[in-house]
Amino acid sequence: PLERTHPPRTGAGAAREETAMAQASAAPRTPSAPEDPWDRDRLVRYLEDRFACAASCRTAATLTARHCGTPAAEPAVLRALRCVEVCDSTARLLGAEPRLDPEDDELRFRLDWCRTTCLDCAAHCARLPGAEDAVAACRACAASCTRFLATLAAS
Repeated sequence: PLERTHPPRTGAGAAREETAMAQASAAPRTPSAPEDPWDRDRLVRYLEDRFACAASCRTAATLTARHCGTPAAEPAVLRALRCVEVCDSTARLLGAEPRLDPEDDELRFRLDWCRTTCLDCAAHCARLPGAEDAVAACRACAASCTRFLATLAAS
């Protein structure tokens, strides 16, 4: 309650003053929000690119494990296994809540590592019979990582 330092008013003026003070004290006070650097379009693009990258990584990991991890393809097996591991860990990272993300530099490093690993795996697995789907998935994953890196760079 406000303390009055002047004598109380009487009549219609007093009623208006009391009503105004009651409304002011009853109005919810919300702190002013800090200025948000993310506008709606950028946030939507960020979330879409993040989801697409996570999905591409998961697909690349699955198809690479299925088609390129065969003992007959000994030289490509290690690259394929590394691709599966890197894509899987990147997909899990991107599938987690964004507030749990590592620092921006580490996230960019992980995306670039996934991109590079996928391109390397695609180049080596392209020589294997029946690995066309895995090669396409690795290239799509690399492209998704590149798009998400560009989105991060714009923020």
